Amino acid sequence: MNFVFTPIEPIPPIELVPGITMDFQVIPPVSVQKAAHEAGQPLSFLMGSRDGDSSEKPRHRVIIPRPFYLGTYPVTQEQFAVWTDSADYAKWFAGAHERQEVDGATPHQNHFSGSRLLPAENLSWYEAKAFLNWLNQIGQLPSGLEAQLPSEAEWEYACRAGTETEYWCGDGEAALREVGWYDGNSENRTHPVGEKEKPNPWGLHDLHGNVGEWCQDYADLNSYVERPDGWHAGVWEAGDSSCRVLRGGCCFRVAIGCRATHSDGRPPHHRIWFEGFRVLLVRTLDDLRKPNSTPA
Repeated sequence: MNFVFTPIEPIPPIELVPGITMDFQVIPPVSVQKAAHEAGQPLSFLMGSRDGDSSEKPRHRVIIPRPFYLGTYPVTQEQFAVWTDSADYAKWFAGAHERQEVDGATPHQNHFSGSRLLPAENLSWYEAKAFLNWLNQIGQLPSGLEAQLPSEAEWEYACRAGTETEYWCGDGEAALREVGWYDGNSENRTHPVGEKEKPNPWGLHDLHGNVGEWCQDYADLNSYVERPDGWHAGVWEAGDSSCRVLRGGCCFRVAIGCRATHSDGRPPHHRIWFEGFRVLLVRTLDDLRKPNSTPA
């Protein structure tokens, strides 16, 4: 099978309102894209773990059909509030509550406070999706791009950035301590994004710990067994429950729960203080993220 993709270049920060922007990184970097393109090779990686939970096995090759943009940080409280403080959110919430798309009868409120750069949390999968729909409608994205949640394969690919260790920065708790907030150093609270100053090799921060990040996929303990080697990364629609995937662990999880390969699942209406998300941008004209893509 021939793999044809057009390398994408970096984009400037996207302004939600004057003074509040969102930064994105090219995944993978332009140099990696061009090297694969010139070699006629697909973008791919080994997903899963040799030594992790049974749900992370077997490791299998996953093909990334095309490069994409991913938020440098999880969505912050300041960014999320542009939407939740608007009439658009009030209108959405009124209908969402009737449809039971959020826990509780009150509009969104973060559990933690103290900095506008804290990650947004205590939000449901439905609220994350609605934010992305709003972002697609306000006219601030570059032409031809669409905001989505990442699939968990895309999330892991971006997190690992070519590495095969427990965390992108290495193995063991000492490595995690350098780049992530978990139960061993967080004081059981979230921290402003980017406070751990070292990004992963592809420019992303706060991938391990701080808040778990909603992904598009249904949670499925059997997905690694059912997916063939050479599977094209897409949204996994199978599963034996309605739960959606969370990646990255959080500030109160033990170290092993923050590994690059670790996956959690929670009901999509669920709200709790360790659930946040990160924005993925894709080209709308050549979006190949389909659940039934043909394996290589």
